[in-house]
Amino acid sequence: MNGPAMASPSCSTSVSTAPVHPPFSQGDGNHALELVPDSSEAEDRGAWILPVADTVGKRLVRLSIRWRDGLVLDERASLVLMDEGGQAYRPFTFCRRTSPSSTWYFVLPAETRMVRLEPRDMPATSALPTCSETLYAIFGVSFIEEILKCGEFDEKSVAFLRALSYEDIEPWRHIGDQWFWNYLLNRWEYAHRKISLQTYPWQIYLPISDSCNARCEFCTSWLGRSKYMTAANVQDFSQVLANAKCIDLCGYGEPLSNPEFEDIVHQLDGCVDPRCQFTLFTNGALLHRWVDRLLGLGVNIFNISINAATAATHDAVMGLGPKTFDRILDSIRYLVSKQKSLGILVFVSFVPTSTNMHEAADFIRLFDEIGVSGIFMRVLQHMDTLPPGLNYHTLSPVLRPDFEEEKQRAVEAIAQCRCDVYASPENWSLPILPPSVVEEAAAHPPALLSRSMALDSSRTWPEPVHDDTEPPIHAADPNPFRRSAPFDCTYPYYNLLLNRTQYLVTPCCYMRQIGEQAPVYMKSDQDFFQVWNGPAFTHLRRSLTQGPLLARCQLCPENR
Repeated sequence: MNGPAMASPSCSTSVSTAPVHPPFSQGDGNHALELVPDSSEAEDRGAWILPVADTVGKRLVRLSIRWRDGLVLDERASLVLMDEGGQAYRPFTFCRRTSPSSTWYFVLPAETRMVRLEPRDMPATSALPTCSETLYAIFGVSFIEEILKCGEFDEKSVAFLRALSYEDIEPWRHIGDQWFWNYLLNRWEYAHRKISLQTYPWQIYLPISDSCNARCEFCTSWLGRSKYMTAANVQDFSQVLANAKCIDLCGYGEPLSNPEFEDIVHQLDGCVDPRCQFTLFTNGALLHRWVDRLLGLGVNIFNISINAATAATHDAVMGLGPKTFDRILDSIRYLVSKQKSLGILVFVSFVPTSTNMHEAADFIRLFDEIGVSGIFMRVLQHMDTLPPGLNYHTLSPVLRPDFEEEKQRAVEAIAQCRCDVYASPENWSLPILPPSVVEEAAAHPPALLSRSMALDSSRTWPEPVHDDTEPPIHAADPNPFRRSAPFDCTYPYYNLLLNRTQYLVTPCCYMRQIGEQAPVYMKSDQDFFQVWNGPAFTHLRRSLTQGPLLARCQLCPENR
């Protein structure tokens, strides 16, 4: 985990005084440096330590490059400049190789800014070479910009990888960095739509808590029994944690309500690669107690569910009390003030309902002004029956007479927003219940439950027997988006979503059972690939690639 206060991997930082082997020349006003390896350096794959002239307005006495045959440096982490004290800096540079002869050209613009290397730019501690004299830095290849792009499977990078054969990427298997090799190969497997995978998923959703302090009108987690993951449970996921690029601290509840939360994060910190990022999904009600500890623990990304632009609506939707909204805003402002200095990201989310739809536009404008990293506008999940304890039949935003007007206001706010907004307004009007349930509710309106009534009734429910089979789908239009295979969905390739403390394994939050396959659970004594390449997940990947698409995939509200 790469927290703000985390030290660099341990090794000597003294600068080598080894003689310079490769020829060196400084170019024209573009500050080009040409390096040509000689045979002795090529044989031992050593490090080059070269004197650097005052090309960027500051005297830097060493340019340290870790060279391996066949790798091409790139602009993300291409070279390291070291000062006299051995402190390493990474300039933002453009680098290219003009021929297969291992001649490198490094272009250092005059306005190059020097940035101190953070642990996220370093290889995993276990992958570091022996450091006796020189601090080595990880570097990339010409396509690393395409690969390490925050986990996004955009068309450009997918097309890039689809054009590569396994033999093209296989040399990366031997560089001593298993974490990066797993990530690269997984991206390649998706680009080639492999059915059976050699790689571990690298985004892991851990069910930290099934207990929640909120009373959201669209969620039943607060009506269930309180169950928590424990620090000892971390070892249940040891097979996958070492390869994780992102770990989401979430669950069917509020993670910060878990009394062992801090111990869990400490346990995870000892299991993961230093480049792994942690995301906290929270309703924010407890952030004021936790915020500095979370930053100290190294949580990188915060995703806060707010669902309102005013205190009154926030309480109506989430039931956290009329004073909680302003306290959450204070915590968010504090986190936003740390974004640049600590390199964290702060996101907020909003689920449009009949209760809050009139504040959708104001929500976007409010958090754009506060300066968050991004805004998620989600959608209500399609249910096949009325969820016990909820007035779900009253929640669709289209029930508001001003829905179209408010939707247009939100669309305009999205267009004007300076930060990224992840939204599909065209999906806000999708049915959330089958026509038969809607008709029955209209003919015989169910009694509306207050939160206290719902809680009282839930206490008399028997301990639930979790039946994770998917009920039949009775949608008015079973394929509203007219989808067919091949359909681009990345989740069954990189995403491991563990639901509830029973560790139900699902590919996404819209599907808990894969077709007619039996529900899948992860057991601590089970080889992970028996799950990952078992009948259910291979069936899903084959369905997405060859068809026919599963019913849940046809109804998925996330457009891709």
